[in-house]
Amino acid sequence: MNGIIEQQLIDDDALTDEVAKANRPLTSDECLLKLARYGKPSVRRLDNGFWRASIDMLVTGAGVNFSVASGLDMATPADALNQCAERVEESLKRLGVKP
Repeated sequence: MNGIIEQQLIDDDALTDEVAKANRPLTSDECLLKLARYGKPSVRRLDNGFWRASIDMLVTGAGVNFSVASGLDMATPADALNQCAERVEESLKRLGVKP
C-alpha cells in the first residue's frame, strides 16, 4: 500500500465514550470534529432538498486519492454526517487502520 492515512492530533475518545453510553448519534458539530481527524469534511444541501456529506481523506503517496461520502438521500445534515463517519470507520477497518 503506497498511502498511509495521517490522523490529526484531536483526541475524541471521551466524546466517543459519551456518545456510546448515551446511545445516540453524533450531533453535526461532533461529527464534523470527528471527521476532521481524517481529512477535510463537508456537508451540503442538494437541489432535491436532501443532504450529502463527504470527506477528502488525508493520505500520503504520489497519486493517491481517498474520499468517502454519504448517500444522496439523507434527510438532515446530521444524518448525512453520521453515515459518512460510519463509512469512514468501515473503510479504515478494511484497510487495517484503527479508526
